[in-house]
Amino acid sequence: MEMTVAPAAFYELSLFGGMSPEEVDAIGRLATLMRVPAGSPLFLEGEQAAFLDIIWSGQVEIGKLDRDGNPQLIAHIHAPGVVGEMSVLSHGSRSCTGIAVTELEVYRIAREDFTSLLEAGHLAAYKVGLNLGRVMSARLRAIDEKVVSLLTTSKEVEAVETPSEFAAFRTKLFSEWVF
Repeated sequence: MEMTVAPAAFYELSLFGGMSPEEVDAIGRLATLMRVPAGSPLFLEGEQAAFLDIIWSGQVEIGKLDRDGNPQLIAHIHAPGVVGEMSVLSHGSRSCTGIAVTELEVYRIAREDFTSLLEAGHLAAYKVGLNLGRVMSARLRAIDEKVVSLLTTSKEVEAVETPSEFAAFRTKLFSEWVF
């Protein structure tokens, strides 16, 4: 069902920060309310990305397949939140999978509709684009922290597994040298 105005709580979401009620309504008119049962996919890694989803109620688990094809948990997104920000900003396929942990109420905005507002020069679309950039920046910072943590942990494991120079010398001394 297409909306004529945004739900009242849209005005409180950071996605719509710095926007007038008229601008929020312009974006709200693009949104369609969906219900997704718990355990169901909201989107799948590899499928064509074409929607921005505003998680209105519930929780989504974001995962990605590793090189062996095993799912790896990346994050939990709680309402109110947004997923699919890359979908409206660029073409391509989904980089991960979103599964409903609980029943979801989601407001979905199609990329084509959002792009039409951008092409028409509507300020609301540009403000949402800026706010999506902020969301992506915050998520990238969190990923940076995880990468540093993993690298640090990896180096600590290497340090424990790698013998010290003295231990290596000692091993070589007693195994290779003949007295």
